[in-house]
Amino acid sequence: MITNKEFTQIINKIEMEFPVANLVFSEVKIWPLLRLIILNRLTSNEIDFHSGKGENYSARKLYNYFLKPAFVDYREINKLTDVLNYETSNIYADKDTDVLYFLKPGERTEVVNQKMFSRFGNSLGYFSEGNDLNFKIIEYSDGIFSPDRKHGSSIYIDADFKKAKFKFYLNLIKGKIFRRKERHIENWAPFITYLTEIQLDFGYSETAIIERVVEILQLKNVFRKCIKLYNPSLIFLTCFYSDYAFALTLAAQEHGIKVVELQHGQQGDFHMMYSHWENYPIEGYDLIPDIFWMWSRANLPRIEQWTKHCKKHRVIVGGNPWLGYSIQHSNVAVLPEQFLRKIKTFNKVVLLSLQHSKIPKILIDAIDREENILWLIRLHPRFIHERNVIETELSKLSNQNYELAVANQMSIYNLFDVVDVQVTFWSTVAYESLAFDVPTIIVHENGQDAMSSYIEKGIFRYSENTKEIIDLVNNSHVVFKKEEERYIEFDKELIQSKLTSLLGKTEN
Repeated sequence: MITNKEFTQIINKIEMEFPVANLVFSEVKIWPLLRLIILNRLTSNEIDFHSGKGENYSARKLYNYFLKPAFVDYREINKLTDVLNYETSNIYADKDTDVLYFLKPGERTEVVNQKMFSRFGNSLGYFSEGNDLNFKIIEYSDGIFSPDRKHGSSIYIDADFKKAKFKFYLNLIKGKIFRRKERHIENWAPFITYLTEIQLDFGYSETAIIERVVEILQLKNVFRKCIKLYNPSLIFLTCFYSDYAFALTLAAQEHGIKVVELQHGQQGDFHMMYSHWENYPIEGYDLIPDIFWMWSRANLPRIEQWTKHCKKHRVIVGGNPWLGYSIQHSNVAVLPEQFLRKIKTFNKVVLLSLQHSKIPKILIDAIDREENILWLIRLHPRFIHERNVIETELSKLSNQNYELAVANQMSIYNLFDVVDVQVTFWSTVAYESLAFDVPTIIVHENGQDAMSSYIEKGIFRYSENTKEIIDLVNNSHVVFKKEEERYIEFDKELIQSKLTSLLGKTEN
């Protein structure tokens, strides 16, 4: 699989040699979307129905893939719309909104007081309450957790999205059946010629890209309705590179409302969507938020490297509200007593924070070789459903010195309170653990590239050798250095002052 650094080199070659800002459809400069598509193309083996091969599908296949699912969704629209209209007109339309925070499916990954919690949406809401701000969450439901299982209240826009997608699919099929007039992306033909010359297999047709942009524009209309209803002064989202976020950003721009992307990860030096944009247009891209809210000054350079060349975007330091919330609510007592007794029987406790569904052999060997180390194995939320696969693999080891149940049920910040060392690939948790004085061993070349400055300073250590990893764990109290300046800010005063400053309520 291609590394982050290798992808950056490929994408920068394209940006330097081809005028990507001139790729336009329906007055939208679509390069940020194309950059994301190329990223997914080069880093994933999954088959995408919208890859362009769907152009020649029969009407029957079009029905099965598009129209039938749309009709299934549409049956639920009327009753959902009644509930939505009641809530918006009688509960939330009482006054203008200061902050509107959008949650897309999958963002509620933590459990707080037995409720599913959005790390950044709910935590920023907590700090907004302290400032007496009118803060609302709009949410496209993940369909897994019912509202009563979620922390706080949300405005659900499922019905509106279903309507929008239904219209999109219906118009798509009508266009294919009745062969409506074709539309084109400006400068598409020379773009494809260029990609062919550099031997990059793009794999998507112009029609497929147009269909995706049209769907984004259809989703934009849903957000326009929300903006009219709640009249927010500021809109937040967690990750800008998704179709939902693109649509929200476009809608906000039409209403002259600033969109803030709250940093959700460490976004290393070679992050494939946050770093190394070349030939960035001075007027910016309409698909990209106006403001990037970063965790600390250490995170600014990789964004400023490209935003400094344009008038549209800027970068601020606002801190990490989720870490700030967790520090204020940290409580070891929430961990099971039996678990706390167990960890005391080992010399060292290691948190293995996975990013894939497979444990590398070097770590399997480390677990099996050292019986005085307890390994807490935490799966990435994307792969939590594959826990049984990992358990089956670990059950074959002679040493059973590992634990998965508590490691995947509790907040990672509660775990940081009781572990000695963390091992991960290139995850943000490497930086988050520093707030709890927990050092991290990096075991993947992506992490070596992304976190090179902290590795060079000895704050993190890098290794892909089993014996060396065990030695680093056993001697962690002497081999790791402390950071001189916080990589992540999380002070309550900073977060609240930055919020009021963005809203124009204070001078800052």
